[in-house]
Amino acid sequence: QRVALARALVLRPPVLLLDEPFASVDVSSRQDLRDLLPSLVQGYQGSVVLVSHDPEDVQALATNILAFG
Repeated sequence: QRVALARALVLRPPVLLLDEPFASVDVSSRQDLRDLLPSLVQGYQGSVVLVSHDPEDVQALATNILAFG
């Protein structure tokens, strides 16, 4: 997951879409990725859209939240 995020950021797309980026990792790795993601996108000039069903992911990473359902 870390490599995939880094590859996506290298391309500098105007919008980075993250659809359940932590869904396939264990609990420990999930927390590591939650801690790592803000520093990875810190200098990123585009928008990041994160889709997650995990409220902890949303609370840890989001600056704006749009909830459906």
